[in-house]
Order: sequence, then structure tokens, then C-alpha cells
Amino acid sequence: CFDPNSGAVYLDLLGGVGPYLYSWNSGQATEDLINVPAGDYVITVTDGQGGTFISDTITVGSESTMVVDAAITNESIDGAADGAIDITVTGGNPPYSYQWNNGVTQEDLSDIIDALWCVNVTDADFCVTTACFLVETDPLSVESYESVVAFMAYPNPTQGDLELLIQLDSPQDVIFRLLDPQGRVCIMDNQTGLLDYRGVMDMGNLSKGVYILDVRTVEGAPLRTVQVVRQ
Repeated sequence: CFDPNSGAVYLDLLGGVGPYLYSWNSGQATEDLINVPAGDYVITVTDGQGGTFISDTITVGSESTMVVDAAITNESIDGAADGAIDITVTGGNPPYSYQWNNGVTQEDLSDIIDALWCVNVTDADFCVTTACFLVETDPLSVESYESVVAFMAYPNPTQGDLELLIQLDSPQDVIFRLLDPQGRVCIMDNQTGLLDYRGVMDMGNLSKGVYILDVRTVEGAPLRTVQVVRQ
């Protein structure tokens, strides 16, 4: 599946007298070719009596990599559950099947909240690719975003430590949550009376992948939602 060296040619010999000697134009001396890249191959077979057979050109094709694109509709306001993801899959070998991280098996999602949504797409050859998309709350509709004077989360991608900087226009009690693609809380940190905060979130013990950093007040008003990649 999308491996450039996963092609194969299997021979079925008829006639001649064994043993046989094999010589491929790619240098191999085996009867069959396994784990070869796409290309044109020719084999010369010599039997035990010196008879020689040269094959026609044998072409090993390649399957294009599956690509998942999406048109995303953000939540109009926090909690409205009116977000949507409309995906388009190209490449691979259709038809495709779908498995979202909320259990849905249809191609697209609708009526969803702001979160990280991931889908496994499987083609007819059982090759699988995974794509994740971030649905956010429309910042123009969230008054609490206006209280954020400055915000940074870096480096992103990170190999472990994620530096956090947030400045608010007035002190607030704030919750930092790092969520995995299934929405499970991996890291949580509460800060009381936060006004000008600089800190470090240690992601060193987490698996590589995509996470969501969700920052909101203890009353639930969102301040920032950021996709973070752990390398």
C-alpha cells in the first residue's frame, strides 16, 4: 500500500528442462521478483540444456497514495454542535470505507462540536490512511476571545516540551487541557487568577501524533483552541 518498493512479478514456467537459470534486467537472479519498484522488467531464462527464453516487457505499475481533503465548517458558537466536515478522497483503489473517531462510518460529519476529528479511510485493497481535521468555534462569535491579549504555544511541532504564553486583559481562573484525537484528556493544568502566564507543558511521555490544546476559563468560556503535533 503506497510503498514504492512493494511490486512483485511471479513466473509460471512451462517446458524446457531444469534446472533453470534466471537473469532479470534489474540484476536479480531469482525466479520471481518481490518488493520491487514500479517499472519495466525483462527476464532471460536458461534451461539445463542451454535453451534460452527472453520474455516480453513486464510492467509493474504503481498505486497512487490516498489523499484526504476536507471542507470544514466551524461551530457558530461554543456548544452549538453545528460544525461539519465534508471530505474528498483521491488516489488508492476505490471504493472507500470510513471510520471516524466518534464511531461514524459515513464519509462526512455534520452537527459536530469544536474538536479534533480523525478518520481512517480504507480502499478496496485494504490500504489505510488517516487524516485529522480541527473544527473550531468561530472566533468572531466568542466574546471571551477578546480577553486574550497575547497567546503562543511553541515549538509546534514539538518533540517534548511545549512552551506556553498567555496574557489576559484581566485576571481569570483558567484550565489548560491537552486532548488526544478521541477527546480524552492527556494533560490538565489549572491556573488561578491568571493574567500573564508563561509555562511549559511536558508532552515527552505522549505518543507521536496530533493533539488539541484547549484553553478556557473554569466557567467554560473558550480562550484558545490549538492543534499541536507531537513528533
